[in-house]
Amino acid sequence: MAEGSAVNDLLYPERVLIGGDQTPEGLAAVEALKDIYTRWIPEEKMVLTNTWSSELSKLVSFCDTAFDMCGSELSFPQFKEIVTVFHQYFAEKYLFNDLTHNR
Repeated sequence: MAEGSAVNDLLYPERVLIGGDQTPEGLAAVEALKDIYTRWIPEEKMVLTNTWSSELSKLVSFCDTAFDMCGSELSFPQFKEIVTVFHQYFAEKYLFNDLTHNR
């Protein structure tokens, strides 16, 4: 979502990515969210996936946004460094969440 377009983005998204654990509870949660979104968004615009894949998709989206914001001023090594930092952050976050959830 971009500043000033949150309501429009919610009502008319390009796609909706829903990720969850591949457990009975996680799959039920993904299905519940899908049921909510299908009230105004066609199913073909929805991507259902696992938690890790949805986090990686978020990472790619953030990196794309960072690259767009910096434009041509960002060199490939700088972009690669941004991707590495985001990847480490999300990998640690996912691992931490997974470890604390399964204690």
